[in-house]
Amino acid sequence: MNSGNSRNINHRQFFYALIVVAIVLFSVSFYFSLNGQTQEVNSYSFDGGSLTVSPSVIYIHSFLWYSPSAVVSVFLDRNVSTVNASVFQINNISNPIFSQTFHNVSFLSFDFGLSVPGTPQVERYYIAVNGLLVNISVSFTNSPDPMGSEITLLLSFASLMAGIYFAPFRSRLWILPIAISYLVLAAFFGQRYDMFFMISGGLHKLSGVNPFIRSIDIPGSLKWSYPPYYLVWSTVSDFLSGLITHTPLPSPSSLIFPAVRIGNYYDAWLGFIPSSLPVYYLLAKVPMVLSVFGIYYLLLKKFKLHYNLTKIWLLSPFVILIGVVWGQLDIIASLFLLSSIYFMKKERTDLAILLSVVGFWVKIFPVFIFPFILISSKNKLRDLGIAVLSSIPAALIYLFSGNFVTEIEVMIYSRSVPTFNGVFFAQGLSWQVIISRLGIPHFPPIFLYLFIPFLITLCIVYYYKRGDVVNYVIMEFLFFFLTYNFVDPQYLIVLVPLFLINRDLWNYTVFSLYPLLLTFLNYSFTYFVVPSLSINYFASPLGQQEALRTWITSSNLFIFPLVSAFTISVIVTMVMIAKNKRFNFLNGSIFSG
Repeated sequence: MNSGNSRNINHRQFFYALIVVAIVLFSVSFYFSLNGQTQEVNSYSFDGGSLTVSPSVIYIHSFLWYSPSAVVSVFLDRNVSTVNASVFQINNISNPIFSQTFHNVSFLSFDFGLSVPGTPQVERYYIAVNGLLVNISVSFTNSPDPMGSEITLLLSFASLMAGIYFAPFRSRLWILPIAISYLVLAAFFGQRYDMFFMISGGLHKLSGVNPFIRSIDIPGSLKWSYPPYYLVWSTVSDFLSGLITHTPLPSPSSLIFPAVRIGNYYDAWLGFIPSSLPVYYLLAKVPMVLSVFGIYYLLLKKFKLHYNLTKIWLLSPFVILIGVVWGQLDIIASLFLLSSIYFMKKERTDLAILLSVVGFWVKIFPVFIFPFILISSKNKLRDLGIAVLSSIPAALIYLFSGNFVTEIEVMIYSRSVPTFNGVFFAQGLSWQVIISRLGIPHFPPIFLYLFIPFLITLCIVYYYKRGDVVNYVIMEFLFFFLTYNFVDPQYLIVLVPLFLINRDLWNYTVFSLYPLLLTFLNYSFTYFVVPSLSINYFASPLGQQEALRTWITSSNLFIFPLVSAFTISVIVTMVMIAKNKRFNFLNGSIFSG
């Protein structure tokens, strides 16, 4: 007996040690992400303006390199009707390696390819702006740091996953270090564009600018095209962040970096990067972090899931990515949807419909359960009245903004029409990404044609056969993913808890893995570092290695098989649910034991 206890203790210490190793490896990789470069941006002045070149230092190595680019931003003292910009190698001024004409601009931005030298050296170029020459330099440094830091990063993820899944956290206090870790991650990490979008919405409201429609103060890429309830929290959190950090409210014009106006919306942060930015990140994500724990509570206490099932929710890399690091509205929508399902199962259709509609005004997904609640309701008139009353605050927000019809139109159009500037566009895990990437400019919006008929059919089946409403909502989501042209990684955070409620470990794992893989293939890790710590996420050694990796992994060679496999999984899962069958490969494992 003592020998068995000793072995258990050793196993326990081993898994705890894996977590410690993961933290150390991640810290080393994070250090490389923020250090090692001599400087991130070189600035140059000329008669009539200035320009910046970033990154000014390129890290290369002999294994897996590609030809990088330098990004040039030119600021002019006044608006100029015609600007001719060219780039020449200093030893070949007769043949430009870049040349473009810009019209009616006071700011312009472009990039040009760099020829990687065989040995470490400094490459010099001339940038000509309307005939004025500026001499710039870019340094090349051979270094194993980028590859080493990325390997370290990936090893830290593997070690952390092994440790947290198998370490026997039995104390009720185990949730405390998880909560602290969540807060740290929320403050120092976040997808840059989406976080700017979330935070800038509140800053615009505080500045008296209508965030719902495009204007001189808001480019089209930054207008608020989601339902309005989170915007209220964005406004409150921005006010509190400014109060706590003594950061003055930026003017609308200074909030938008000029490059955003010509389509470079991923550079939006360059207009607003206070050193206190982690506070803004943290407060903006409070509803998301609370939603992760709220779902944990529902799964454990209300849906009576086993401890290990709730553990793989709270410690899931996918949940941490979307709910804590990325900070997406979908995790809030997931909490409202699960709460609505719970009260529907308790035959409290009044509370179920209230939560469904309020959740809809945060992110539309909770409305998926609405028709099933209404079918089950024994007091349909009362519940419809609750739906209307709970929508009044949203209507008032639109009304008081002053452009009610335009704002509603923007939200409906932005959410339902699969075009980008009039051209068919798809992204994420949708199989239609293949159509979009093949350059087909027009493709029928099959979601608009098929989803409503499918939902009506599903409702008819539910009306006559009833059964577990969770399966109907899962089918609804899966068909949505099958027909909609946007299936972003965050969307699946609303689906996967439904598989946990069904104790369907296989599909929970599969549909958590797909969005994780997509995020890894498409995004640089350093893109998630808060901008006040690393303004240019490609300038660090790790960042430039990540640029190489994402250049390779976001290609059709990787994306096409992934979206095809996802689509097949969706179809197979729909068939299995329709036949009332499931894969039980993981049942009886440590996750369910």
